[in-house]
Amino acid sequence: MKDTMSIASLKPAIAEMERILKLASRLCESGGEAVVVVPVIQTRGRKKRCSGWFELARWSTRDGQLRAELTLAAETLNRDLVDIAHTLIHEAVHVANAKQGIKDCAGPRNDRHNAKFKEAAEKIGLVCKEPIDSYGWGYTELSDELRKRIVEEWKPDASKWDLF
Repeated sequence: MKDTMSIASLKPAIAEMERILKLASRLCESGGEAVVVVPVIQTRGRKKRCSGWFELARWSTRDGQLRAELTLAAETLNRDLVDIAHTLIHEAVHVANAKQGIKDCAGPRNDRHNAKFKEAAEKIGLVCKEPIDSYGWGYTELSDELRKRIVEEWKPDASKWDLF
């Protein structure tokens, strides 16, 4: 009997996402107990301008322990690999701030990146653009040094990002 379907797996992309998140976590290193993050790839739905996002208490274990969610938008996975790493680093800044109890976003949809986000982002090599709208300091770019580090040290693997 033949199978009805074959499976195209997101496991390689999730594994690469996890690898890059571990590296990004080291960039944002701070004291205290680690935030446990569930990496997710899903459609962005109404979050039209988002390539990724972080939510602190989105998942739960069977015994009631809360877990954070760090999402990459599926629609954006066809971007340059350094840009994908950039998104993961941006979100890792939110994780590091949450770990320290720092609220780095506000606003009606909790998407306005404040000066606390800017300070943490710039400390690790992100460049925050001047606020132009309700997103605040959320528009970031990689510094030349951080871009070089991603390309030369982290070496994102294109073969893992086959689906988008």
